[in-house]
Amino acid sequence: MITRVHIKSFRSCEDVLLENIGLVLALVGRNGAGKTNILRAIDLVAKQATTELARVGGHSIAVDVDLDNQRLRYEQNYSVHLEKNADGKRSPPYRRISEHLIDLNNNVIIFSRTESILSLIGHDDFTISRTTPALKAITSLFPEHKNISEMTRLLSFFSRIHYSPLVELDSCDEPHWIFGDEYREFKDEYAILDGPERFVTKTLVYLQKEENERFKEIEAILGPSGLGIFDRILVINHATTRQAQQKEPSEKPVIYSVEFKLIESETRRRFSQLSLGTRRVVRLVLQLTDSRNAALLFEHPEDGIHRGLLTKVVDIIRTNADPLQVLMTSHSPYVLNSLTAENIRLVYFQKGMTRCRSLSTEEQRHAASYLEKEGTLSEFIELIEE
Repeated sequence: MITRVHIKSFRSCEDVLLENIGLVLALVGRNGAGKTNILRAIDLVAKQATTELARVGGHSIAVDVDLDNQRLRYEQNYSVHLEKNADGKRSPPYRRISEHLIDLNNNVIIFSRTESILSLIGHDDFTISRTTPALKAITSLFPEHKNISEMTRLLSFFSRIHYSPLVELDSCDEPHWIFGDEYREFKDEYAILDGPERFVTKTLVYLQKEENERFKEIEAILGPSGLGIFDRILVINHATTRQAQQKEPSEKPVIYSVEFKLIESETRRRFSQLSLGTRRVVRLVLQLTDSRNAALLFEHPEDGIHRGLLTKVVDIIRTNADPLQVLMTSHSPYVLNSLTAENIRLVYFQKGMTRCRSLSTEEQRHAASYLEKEGTLSEFIELIEE
């Protein structure tokens, strides 16, 4: 899991340090303080380390990861250089990339990359494409390297960090009817899809057919004994239904649909007909139950969700936060009151820059006393912020 993040020169984060990160972390602060920028920085470094080094503005981001007591620090630096031509005119900005991987257990640099030159422990320097991440290059070229296990696991971990922005994915893109050829194409690509919760109806059809135990788990979480949103999730094969009604069944195209049966009602809803908050809860549950995710970066889980349901949602997050790690932003007192002081980082804007800090030992002691005698954790946080 991620244990430490150091962000420099990324958007409003001039110098932000998060340490002692546990399985659940909530970034708390006023609007515009920079909470989202912290999550985006983590998402950026993970994507750049696993896919392609795209042209972005200058930044320096270091992420410490603990993989079953194997502690690694991955550093990624982009610096922007402005130079002048011989005639004195300024040339276009030049971005210089560097990457470093450090074995924190043994205080050893496993690799160091500057531009296209990669230095790997135990090997001579060699050249790679400027847009190819070092981790991808090394795991492909040196499968027998003595540190291949650590690098392969880190590459896998970064690829399984999932960012869920506050802006909802367009539910209108969710088809109600899923034809057989569409489903087969989705099934073939499911393992490599970036965030299958973007395709909620197709994912639920897939899970009901291919991973039924997980489908039942999702149905239980959303059902009467869990969050109490739906009575059942119905995956309907309309071709089979028609054939069962015919005296002489004939070959029909396979067509699926997904409907959500409401509690204590015969009413059924398509996914696109559900409320914003309900759609967010369904997507969140899909993410939390996906064993492929290593860390979930989630913006404002309270958005659009009724406060009576929100406490249950946070309980679901905490229940699933092992081995899955959840880092989120929040304004909600109901979210904060479901956490402990150790799970919270205060994010604030000072002199035009984002700052972040944990509660001091004294503040945590005062918080415990305040919770016991006077009020809630969210009220205590509000007092500190003032």
